[in-house]
Amino acid sequence: MRRITRWALWLLPVCASALLGYGSGWRAGEAPGEEEEMACRASLDITSPALQFSGSMKFYAAKGHGVLLINGHYQQPDQLDNQLSRKVIFTYTRYGDMFYTVSRRVDVLFPDNAQESELVTFLPRFFFRSGEAFSMGLFPQGEGYIFTGTTLPLAYCLKGIS
Repeated sequence: MRRITRWALWLLPVCASALLGYGSGWRAGEAPGEEEEMACRASLDITSPALQFSGSMKFYAAKGHGVLLINGHYQQPDQLDNQLSRKVIFTYTRYGDMFYTVSRRVDVLFPDNAQESELVTFLPRFFFRSGEAFSMGLFPQGEGYIFTGTTLPLAYCLKGIS
């Protein structure tokens, strides 16, 4: 009897979550296929001991597909500026405010001259290599979203892309 009770106590929250729509791939309270389009833009400033990056990001996602544009420049100590301009086409699965993405194609745009060996010091591989997974959160906040990597807030992403 004790074994059945433990099993039931574990199963009850799982069933309740399923009935309420949590963890179902769409937001709670929305029917499948009614997932909202998400579009936002953010300014990015990343400083590390190896380099400093300043740029912008635009994010668009709807119905399991998305595009992320990242542009900017970075500089390593005692070196010239390097340009970063990438378009990442991705697929995703969404659970609430979390997006589990996989880059399907990464286009290098003019005037990008960034080296992968340098990018790996400040960006996840998702941003410069096809087939890479990346988990991100977009949590509603005011007129936009708090854009997070796995655990840390990265930027405030203002709604709209213009």
